[in-house]
Amino acid sequence: MLPILVLAWLTAGDPPRAPRLDVLEGRVRVLAGESWLALERGAELPESRPRTTLRLDWNARARLTVAGAGVELSGPLEVVSSLDGTWSVRLDGRGTAQLDVRSVPVNVELVSTAGLELRRGSYWVAGVPAGGWRVGCAAGQPLILHPPAGASWIRATQVQGGDSLRLVPNESAFPVHTPAERKPSAPPWTKFSWPFAAPKAPG
Repeated sequence: MLPILVLAWLTAGDPPRAPRLDVLEGRVRVLAGESWLALERGAELPESRPRTTLRLDWNARARLTVAGAGVELSGPLEVVSSLDGTWSVRLDGRGTAQLDVRSVPVNVELVSTAGLELRRGSYWVAGVPAGGWRVGCAAGQPLILHPPAGASWIRATQVQGGDSLRLVPNESAFPVHTPAERKPSAPPWTKFSWPFAAPKAPG
């Protein structure tokens, strides 16, 4: 089961201004002006900006959050986060991302592979050593995939709750959807709600 992300919440009605960055493990480099700033575990971005570029080492973990959505990242990854109306996250590398989308939609670009449209649910993305990515929907609304420019597959496709899909770079004809990769590690959730609550003990 995917870990539940801890989100920072603002007053209802306040639009998100910029994602908050928290370094959870290892070292994360942040492009600040024309130079890279190295942040260690426990550090936060000195100044949040609508557009942020990050580089995560192989052993680094970080979290980006706004009110209503969160992305937990594990390296190695290069990440460009842009909040200009819709929150967009561009991923390049072989790391992973877990996304908790509640009330702020998130668009994810997997470089040269696909665009992901996330509306409300829990999703994940993992780089494949042989190339490409695996993407999945743990619960909630389906993950919608859009082909990148120049791809041979031209129609959007969906990944339903509990399902996953392997995406290969755009020189290949189609996404790969095999039974072995579709089978989730745990039964798909039939429903979900926030906030999550522990079951109550009987009488």
